[in-house]
Amino acid sequence: MYLCLFFIALLASGAPAASQTPPAVREIIVEGNSRIPAESILRQVSAASNLPFDSSGATADLKRLYGTGLFEDVQVRSRETGDGRVDVIIRVREYPFLSGYSINVADLKLEEQIRDFLREQDLEPRIAAPFNPSSGKRTALAIRDYLRSRKYPNAEVEVSRETRGEAVHVAFDVRIGQRLVIGSVRFTGNESIPEKELLKQIQAAKPARFWDRWGARGRYIPEELLSDLQLISLYYKSRGFAAVSVGEPRVQAVSHKSKPRIEIEIPIVEGPLYRLSAVALVGVIRTGSEEVEKIAAGVKAPGDYDYSLLDATRQKIVDALGHYGYGLARVEMKQFPNEKDRTIKVVYEVDAGDPVAIGRIMFKGNKRVPDKFLRRELRAAEGEVFDSVKLDKSVERLNKSNLLQEMKRSDVALAYNEETGLLDVTFNVKEKDRQGIYGTGGTGGIGGGYLGILYTAFNFLRLGETLSFEMDGGASRSNMVLNIIGTHFLGSPFTVALSVFNRYAGFNVANVVPGPESLVGVFRKRSRGIGLTGSYPVTNRLEAGLGFRGQRDFITDSSNPDAAPVKSMRSELAPFVLYDRTTGTGAERRGSVVSYSQSWDGSLFLRSLDSMSNSVQFTHYAADPFTNGRNSFAFHFHGAWARPNGGGPLFMERRFFPGDENVRGFDRGSLTPWSSVPSGPGFTIQAAGADTVLGFSTEYRVPIRGALSGVGFFDLGWTHLDSRHAEQLGAGARLIEKTNGVLRASLGGELRLDLPVIRQPARMIFSWNPLRLNALFSDPSSVLNLVEPKTSVRFALGSFY
Repeated sequence: MYLCLFFIALLASGAPAASQTPPAVREIIVEGNSRIPAESILRQVSAASNLPFDSSGATADLKRLYGTGLFEDVQVRSRETGDGRVDVIIRVREYPFLSGYSINVADLKLEEQIRDFLREQDLEPRIAAPFNPSSGKRTALAIRDYLRSRKYPNAEVEVSRETRGEAVHVAFDVRIGQRLVIGSVRFTGNESIPEKELLKQIQAAKPARFWDRWGARGRYIPEELLSDLQLISLYYKSRGFAAVSVGEPRVQAVSHKSKPRIEIEIPIVEGPLYRLSAVALVGVIRTGSEEVEKIAAGVKAPGDYDYSLLDATRQKIVDALGHYGYGLARVEMKQFPNEKDRTIKVVYEVDAGDPVAIGRIMFKGNKRVPDKFLRRELRAAEGEVFDSVKLDKSVERLNKSNLLQEMKRSDVALAYNEETGLLDVTFNVKEKDRQGIYGTGGTGGIGGGYLGILYTAFNFLRLGETLSFEMDGGASRSNMVLNIIGTHFLGSPFTVALSVFNRYAGFNVANVVPGPESLVGVFRKRSRGIGLTGSYPVTNRLEAGLGFRGQRDFITDSSNPDAAPVKSMRSELAPFVLYDRTTGTGAERRGSVVSYSQSWDGSLFLRSLDSMSNSVQFTHYAADPFTNGRNSFAFHFHGAWARPNGGGPLFMERRFFPGDENVRGFDRGSLTPWSSVPSGPGFTIQAAGADTVLGFSTEYRVPIRGALSGVGFFDLGWTHLDSRHAEQLGAGARLIEKTNGVLRASLGGELRLDLPVIRQPARMIFSWNPLRLNALFSDPSSVLNLVEPKTSVRFALGSFY
């Protein structure tokens, strides 16, 4: 290429000095092309017939043709025609087209994982496209790095090509190498901090345990070891050892039971223990100086030296400046040690610059999701003064949009545009699969356990909507639900959801009378109908909405299963509000969320009103400050109550049958009040349901490893039913007051494992129930002992809250 550019320059300079006018072009000739039409090549060329030959334009043409990525070689030369003109000859050699590719690795499962990785990263070679060897090298390096990140430290990938005419087949030959297990990690020179405590700071290069041989943990990766050395150094500095030196580790392979393993020895020079003498702030800040000074003053000085706290303060200053428009602010933390008295003075040097406006907002990585669907989630806008708070809210809304994989603030790139004087913002995103099939499942609730499948698709109708179809079933329930959710409906701020459903549930509650029957049937209900819900974001945190549902019900009394079902057409209208101040997802979720809803139930289109119900929930997530946020607390309160309209009966299907989903140490539906119903010479007891439910729960959550976590919990639940509603169970029925208004409590722990296929946690629950039902009920003919278990060990599927 460079020879061609030199030839063009030489051609231009070699013209006779007396002639100031370059020769005209007679004809442009394309040679060497076989698949790419000459017309397509000529579109990239600025030279034209009967115009003067421009050497600088030919140089640009050459670069442009190379830039298409279609040609392995391009040559441009001129040929005199004898009449004072020249012909421009463009000779190209096309890249061969890719006929196919293969990944040669012994493990077929690993091969499929590599292919999935290439598809996700958009690195999969494109069949029938020109094959550029440099793109093949990039793909090979990506495969190698992927394997090394999966604990194959010696993985290598080579690219081989087999050319057949104008086609080429590419093979990626993978050698995964030996996976080296870490046998031991030792420290030397650690006089102040014990080895056991230092090992807890290591994230990756930990000694392998027995069960790690079946996973990817405990493998030696040099890059991960270097990252762990930085964590150890940071831990020492956070404990006051500002001058600590973590040396180069000594790594050696030894034989253990005829198998090689790695032994690592990490030398440490702790140095003296320092204290913080003072904190100062220098720099000119025109706006926001009071907030920045308040942040700096929050560091206690004199006091203990903690590098992590000092660096976190530096980042808080950067964030505060960003809120006032200083998008390019730089804050440098300088440390001035005093070796005599072992103290350090810290000075934050602030270079705020000038407030800057946002220029272009761009998205990188979205190939199927159009920009317009992402832009509508943003709170930052082009042309307005940069605000880091709005940028953080934009990231938060994008994460909640269900369009993308979770992104972090570090995925947003800020770049100052010298030409415009504005700050360009680029969101680096990763899309979720456009469509997919997933498993679903759960065990809580009156309907009992279920398993099912869920199909989801995004932008199926090219309206930015999310479509889902769920089908599940269990021993006492089945569902088929089709949902279509459109956010920013017709360009408005509204979210609209349409659902069509066919549901069946058998309402069975746990028997409180010891005996062979563990469950007591109440009624069975099948519903078919349609629902429509709309919501509007009043503010960034507050959302209000209205839902309407119309359905046809078929209800059968479980005590008389042969009777014909009672059919009815029902409608429900339910306004709701939601106030969500949470950030993060999963175990990283923090903040509070409050919701309230009210519903009216009656005949079709509510021509007559039967009952009204209300529901309120409050949940708060908080980090544990004593573990630097690694562990967390969660608090949850919920209340629900239903009342009949006009003093009439409260139908059974409108009552509540709470159980393990409220207080996890109890069985399904067992928190309900009970009634005695005359039957022959004696009586039977039946679940009466509740018209009021209150509950409170608190959890302490501890991540153990990966998808496994532990939870300590305490739950309270209280239910009540107006005694006037007991008569609906039959003539002479009366409420058993000893089961009404009973406070239940459960204390215990859980082991949770997040399952990838059904995207729900599997929970093993160990509970002790200090407050439970334990009473005698008698009538003239018999005496019953109503008792609930004191302890329980249960398996559950699905989140508690």
